[in-house]
Amino acid sequence: MTTATEQLHFYLSALDSAAHAIEQARRVRPDPGLDHAIDRLRSLLLDGYRVLQQRESGGGLRRPAASATNRPKSLT
Repeated sequence: MTTATEQLHFYLSALDSAAHAIEQARRVRPDPGLDHAIDRLRSLLLDGYRVLQQRESGGGLRRPAASATNRPKSLT
């Protein structure tokens, strides 16, 4: 059985993969709907990443955002 933190990792990885695929499709054929989808995925990724940071830090004080090198590719 996977832990909640592992499930969050899987969730964030899936969102990142989806954002990457949509970004590639948007380059082939620009579409405002795809732009909206990318914006929404980035928002979900940022929210999920903050939750992950809190869980990995023991849920204590809020930590500053991690460096861009630790963020999913779609956030950089």
